[in-house]
Amino acid sequence: MDAAARALLPASIRSSNVLRDGINSPNLPMEFPGPGGKGFQGFDISLANAIGAKLGVKIQFDNVAFVQLLPSLATGRIDIMLSALSDLPTRRATATWIDYFKSGARTFTTKANAAKYPTLASLCGQTIETAVGTSYIQEIPT
Repeated sequence: MDAAARALLPASIRSSNVLRDGINSPNLPMEFPGPGGKGFQGFDISLANAIGAKLGVKIQFDNVAFVQLLPSLATGRIDIMLSALSDLPTRRATATWIDYFKSGARTFTTKANAAKYPTLASLCGQTIETAVGTSYIQEIPT
C-alpha cells in the first residue's frame, strides 16, 4: 500500500475502505463474469484491483447499464469508472478522464457472411446493431 496515495482519497473512502467501481459487463475483454458467474474478470477488473491494492482499499464492482455509467459517477453512486468508456469532448464536462487505452468501433459478422460483407461500404442498405448510448452510432457510415 502507498500511504501517500491513500492519504489523497476522500475521507469517506478511507473510512469505508471501499472504492466503488462502475462497470458495464459483459464487455470482453475489459470486464466479464468470472468462472461460474462469480465475480468479474478482464483488463479493467485487473487494473481496478491493482489500484485498490496500491490504495489499500477493497474494490466493489457495481455492474450498471452503459447509459448509467456517467450518471452514476455524477450522482456519487460510484466513485470511479473503469469500463472502456470513450473520452469524448461532450463527456469531459461530466468527469475527469485518464485515457489508459485506445479503442474504436469495430464491425463483425459471421464467418458465413464474411465474403458478403468484406468492407463497411458493403453494409450499405443493411441493418446493423450497436450498443445504446455509445459513440459508435456517430461512427457508422450512413
